Amino acid sequence: MDESIQQTIQELYGVELSDVAQHYRGVQFTLKSNPEQKYIFKPAGRFAHRIVFTYACMAYLAERNFTQTERYLVNPAGIPYVLVGTVPYIAVPIYRGRECSIEQLEEVCKSAEVLAELHQASVGFTHKQALKVAVCHTSSEFQGQPYVRVEAGKMPGIFEKRWKELERFYRLAGKSVHPFDCAYCKMAEDSIQRAQEVCRILGSGVYQRAFAACMEQGAICHKDFTAHNVLLCGGKAIVLNLDDCSIDLPICDLANLVKRRMRKCGWKIEDALRVIAAYEQVRPLSSEERILLHCMLAFPQKLWRVVNKYYNSKKTWCEKSCLQKLEEIQGEEMAWQGFLEALDISYTKVYH
Repeated sequence: MDESIQQTIQELYGVELSDVAQHYRGVQFTLKSNPEQKYIFKPAGRFAHRIVFTYACMAYLAERNFTQTERYLVNPAGIPYVLVGTVPYIAVPIYRGRECSIEQLEEVCKSAEVLAELHQASVGFTHKQALKVAVCHTSSEFQGQPYVRVEAGKMPGIFEKRWKELERFYRLAGKSVHPFDCAYCKMAEDSIQRAQEVCRILGSGVYQRAFAACMEQGAICHKDFTAHNVLLCGGKAIVLNLDDCSIDLPICDLANLVKRRMRKCGWKIEDALRVIAAYEQVRPLSSEERILLHCMLAFPQKLWRVVNKYYNSKKTWCEKSCLQKLEEIQGEEMAWQGFLEALDISYTKVYH
């Protein structure tokens, strides 16, 4: 290990290091003051203002006694990154453990439980509070207000745009005899109707009420929550990779976790209800959140992603893979439809 790198890190963070070694992700080290915790020093791959917002989320959760997530090392001024030239670097803690497996239902339920704890701890993280926390960790040279990432409010517009694109792609497919176009035409109408119904529900006021509650109460949404972003360390679960976190509806995270599990288990309603129940043991869902969860699971997102890729790229190089994915979607259609009907019945039975 180049001693100049060790010296640079020590000077930037105002600490003394030990066990410094090159690592495939960057430079690995421990602090002499805390030899039990290892860190990786690496380029952040993000703008400094985004790093500060992510750290503000981490710091707020820690203040609310949720310590089961990463927290970057800060420099003497409390800034969660350092500049090497003009490039922001961060020091990220390393945890010993293994990723939760989406294949193991008990581990998915454990992921849902720790997700609910994160969401519960994030109450109060409004735009105003986010600014307040971010200010404490923003460099004095920064001009203007710190960055706050807010994704809440965007879902109805995003889904409506994708519904319209499914319709447009359907019209395009109807003019062609290529295998992909013919396959899409066979399944498009039902999917378009389902997307339209989801958009109708979102526009009925249910999303607006959930959005208003989110903005008033505050919330941190992980935005990429999957089982592999939860690390099992003994009896403790650690949430990793908050890089994309934002102020958004917490139900988005739960919907993502449930959907990923469903695709692994053939859309078994029993599994979904167990994951949802594990979440609700910590944080019960509102009636609006239950409806939105159903909407997010019902929207033909995977189909949109495949046809969007096909029609907005050079078709010749991706036609085979896209056609295979269409066949996969068609193959799970009956199970998916049965799942949605069963989920609707289960919600009616349990909640009304």
